[in-house]
Amino acid sequence: MRGDGIDAEVIDLRTLIPIDVETVVQAVRKTGRLVVAHEAVTFGGMGAEVVSQIVEHAWGELKAPPARVGSRFVPIPFSEPLEADVLTGMDDIVESVRACMNSSS
Repeated sequence: MRGDGIDAEVIDLRTLIPIDVETVVQAVRKTGRLVVAHEAVTFGGMGAEVVSQIVEHAWGELKAPPARVGSRFVPIPFSEPLEADVLTGMDDIVESVRACMNSSS
């Protein structure tokens, strides 16, 4: 992404309970953007809660709508090649970051 002029800050929250909201809010204040990626599906996932918490604490800092990246909404297959096709991958994250950078509120 550096070739695109994008310098991303990556935060691994480690725990969601308790969630380190302040660390993410500080990053949003610097970047104005939020992309939450996880292996679960986006619908009803913890990523939605992270987005909700950050929107509550940093709404005015966001330059674009927050984005969530997650697995496809299908049962996780047992086969490793099929599982790799369903789970969130680096290409999915990069695509979402690029879309977020090209979006504005």
